[in-house]
Amino acid sequence: MKVGALVAVIAVLAGVTAWPAAASPSPGVVTSREWLAAVNDWLDNMRIDHVHSCGAVVEAVAQLSAQAHSNAPQPSIAYPQAIATFDRYAVTVCPRTGRLDKITLGMTDGKVAAVAGMPRTPRLNCWLYPATSTSDGRRVCFTRGRVSLLQLSKHL
Repeated sequence: MKVGALVAVIAVLAGVTAWPAAASPSPGVVTSREWLAAVNDWLDNMRIDHVHSCGAVVEAVAQLSAQAHSNAPQPSIAYPQAIATFDRYAVTVCPRTGRLDKITLGMTDGKVAAVAGMPRTPRLNCWLYPATSTSDGRRVCFTRGRVSLLQLSKHL
């Protein structure tokens, strides 16, 4: 049994969650190493056994979504299942109530994820946060991992 799986079993037996909710206090740009680690963690046994930042999870979903919708030859990955697993995991590492009003130009993608949480539509270069009854939506676009375009979608 792998150490990660053993830790998860011990945590479940102890009544503790295996997915801690804490994230890095000041995350930087999410690297390909970070989101690939999350994807490879899932590919190992179709579960997420290790701790990954909210930013790594969002980028993993964006990468998987792009691959699933590309015309390139596809490996045999169950993209919808992987994305659903990451969405469930995001609830444990991303803020439940995102602060879209705290997103600013120049902010890193890791920091946006830590502040605003999982976007409704994560894409490779832009993340979409819909307008709700309590907040205006945002379209947040990135260049080299930093917010380069921030558009507001007013709630009417």
